[in-house]
Amino acid sequence: MRPMLLLAFAAGFATPLSAQPETATAGLRTAGAFFAVSVGSLPVTQAWYEQTLGLRVVLRPPAGAGVSVVVLEGGGLMVELIESARSRPAPAVDDPLTRQGLFKVGVIIENYEAFLQRIRDRGIPFAFGPFPGGNGQRANFAVRDPSGTLLQFFAR
Repeated sequence: MRPMLLLAFAAGFATPLSAQPETATAGLRTAGAFFAVSVGSLPVTQAWYEQTLGLRVVLRPPAGAGVSVVVLEGGGLMVELIESARSRPAPAVDDPLTRQGLFKVGVIIENYEAFLQRIRDRGIPFAFGPFPGGNGQRANFAVRDPSGTLLQFFAR
């Protein structure tokens, strides 16, 4: 097993920092979702997820072999952030459709309008949208985290 995958697996056996993460009422509320992101700066990206999405740290296993991990939760969303001394930024690509591999993460949220207002109030720039719902499309918008990961949020 690769060292980073092993560390991420081992994170499930570390002692959680809190049993029930707190979430602000304007923070997002989902039916449940998870994703993991390799980041260039764990402190910067962790702060973004805490301030922007209202997530809280629930797990911080001991760092080792140049790899640090933090798991954040809130409103039904769990995000694992991994900083490795061996990671490198992805090549800059203006059009994500020209790049192979995962380029976007999507989450369906229950309190779409309140969460959209939170994003606006915090001055987070939209990568695209917001788009109204209709004709078979859910209302949605997307933002980028500090690592460049595209996060798309959909109304339930």
